[in-house]
Amino acid sequence: MPELVEADILGASSIGSAVTGSYAIVNATSPYVERGDVTFERVHVKAAADLARAARGAGVERFVQISGSAPIRNQTRHT
Repeated sequence: MPELVEADILGASSIGSAVTGSYAIVNATSPYVERGDVTFERVHVKAAADLARAARGAGVERFVQISGSAPIRNQTRHT
């Protein structure tokens, strides 16, 4: 039976312990507003790569990456 495990996507130790013993990982993290160190680049690029590396290192067999973003009005940069 699937189990939901929550972790801080910005914390390497948090994701490391969250993926241990997992068969599959689904990353659907998506900020809709940038605030402080929670930027589109940080979450969609660096943190997603950190999670993928941790999953590979833990022997996870399936990794699903879902990118969610909403239209951003009055801004020219988004991921």
